[in-house]
Amino acid sequence: MLRLLKGDVAVVMGGQLVQLAVGVATSTIIARMLSADGYGVVNLLRSIFMMVATVSPLGLDAALLKYCGRDDGDAEGKAAVILRLRLIALAVSTTLALLVFAGAETGLLGKVYRFDNINLLFIVTFLALPFATDTAILNAVYRARGQAKRYALMGPYLQSGIRLVLVPLAAVCSPRIETVVAINTLQIVVTAVLILIDMSRSRPEAADSAPPPAAVHRAGAMDVLQESAWMCLSIFVYSLMRSADIMFLGATTQAKDIGEYAALSMVAQLTAIFPMAASQSLGPNISKAFHSGDQAGVVRELNQYLMKAAPVSGFLFGGIAVFGQRLDLVFGSSFHFSAAICFLLPLGQVISATLAPMGYSLSMTGRHRAENAILTAGGVVLVALCALFIPKYGTIAAASAVAFTFTLVNVARFILVTRVTGAVPGRWLDLVPAPLAFGLAHAAQYAGDLVGGRDLLTTFLACCLYGLLFGACAFALFIRPGAVARKGNPLPAQGDMK
Repeated sequence: MLRLLKGDVAVVMGGQLVQLAVGVATSTIIARMLSADGYGVVNLLRSIFMMVATVSPLGLDAALLKYCGRDDGDAEGKAAVILRLRLIALAVSTTLALLVFAGAETGLLGKVYRFDNINLLFIVTFLALPFATDTAILNAVYRARGQAKRYALMGPYLQSGIRLVLVPLAAVCSPRIETVVAINTLQIVVTAVLILIDMSRSRPEAADSAPPPAAVHRAGAMDVLQESAWMCLSIFVYSLMRSADIMFLGATTQAKDIGEYAALSMVAQLTAIFPMAASQSLGPNISKAFHSGDQAGVVRELNQYLMKAAPVSGFLFGGIAVFGQRLDLVFGSSFHFSAAICFLLPLGQVISATLAPMGYSLSMTGRHRAENAILTAGGVVLVALCALFIPKYGTIAAASAVAFTFTLVNVARFILVTRVTGAVPGRWLDLVPAPLAFGLAHAAQYAGDLVGGRDLLTTFLACCLYGLLFGACAFALFIRPGAVARKGNPLPAQGDMK
């Protein structure tokens, strides 16, 4: 069973990595195909859709994990409750989609986002909302039933395959924004249809006894909805923090600026890949240590995470912050990336990648309300900063707002965790990787400029040199045998941090 579980985790994580890799590759093709202007419109629509799609499941994609995991022997009753919840979420998502359609038909959306054919593009995009909502809920059902691998094959893997085929085909046959938006909708619809077919084949067998009355199902559904409400709020605020900058830029700046910002933002998010993978087991481990009264164990888990995440995320931060200005060599000559934004966007991501798992500590130690309060405050600050400064200062204001808000939220988490645990997680050494990487990346770029021009080959060789320099420093400073042997135990310097 353990071997099977490990296999499922490998398949699921593999699906996420494949989806990320294919997403980067196809986004690069789209950027070169549509130029910065078209790429900006596509990403504006995607950001708005993703924010709405995270709210439309009503938090059930998280709450159903707990509900379906209860072993009460009433599979048929659970199926009835799940069906009722799906219908409620379907009604909500359909209503939201109809509101978008109405805004498009009346031209209201076109008055906010002044781009060619934007009303039709909104309609095509939001056709997928009911399908995306139901798929998100069924994802939780599959995971609770121990069928995460089955869902991954029909979800991330299938969608990646569709994009890998259709996006290059579109680049050759129909290089238009409408085609790309239609592909984004199609991949969601196809996944939803296949999952519905698969679910219909695996319905629970009917019980011999009479089924519970509808009132029981309604009560069960309401219990789950009440629990999912705060989860929905948390998910919404987190999604808003990931999308607010693009949404405000779309309403106040040119499509070209949005495209350049979105391209760099996508690359900056690579900073969080390894930390995201490394934190998969962090939540359960922290919960286990806390509920067994092992406060030192909580700090030890956080120390181990920081020891692994800080060097990797710092390395990616340095590379993107310095070499990001040359991404036009990849995305095309229509793109231009300023040094300030190349620094600010990955700065927010490296802080989030390193410290965001502190939120696990709050949620897993019964302080999810405090975590929600911090996230909500961060969301309000980000929206306020975007509304005040983006109309005048554009992309530099957006990147600054994101970096400031991510720093504010994660420092607040860190301070609260130190109060909960009575100790300061991490070491002074964990602060070194990011600034060290930034300096080494500049040195490598300078060395490259001495021997070559501003071209793809010279930049690639400079990046290789950067990797070698940072790897040598990391081996000497961050992954010494003595440091690993301690496995995050408090260092003498930690006492000075209190």
